[in-house]
Amino acid sequence: YDRGPKEDKYHRKLAYVFCDGIHIYELMVKSGYGIIAYISRPNITFLYEMKEAENEAKESKVGVWSIKVFVDEKNRHYNRNDAD
Repeated sequence: YDRGPKEDKYHRKLAYVFCDGIHIYELMVKSGYGIIAYISRPNITFLYEMKEAENEAKESKVGVWSIKVFVDEKNRHYNRNDAD
């Protein structure tokens, strides 16, 4: 867990998952299987690393970044209707 709440308003756990020292969500973002969204203070311990991972995926055009306009970067969500 980070410094802030351990659950969101929908009672979902706000936790970091590591396996053999690997931050799983960072790996998913770096591979293009996720985007950074809904992060707020004080739960920002890994925000810099997550942004770096997302930028790497975006520059490499992998996963969600390989589909033009699939990610609405302004509103930080997916344009699901545009995906084929």
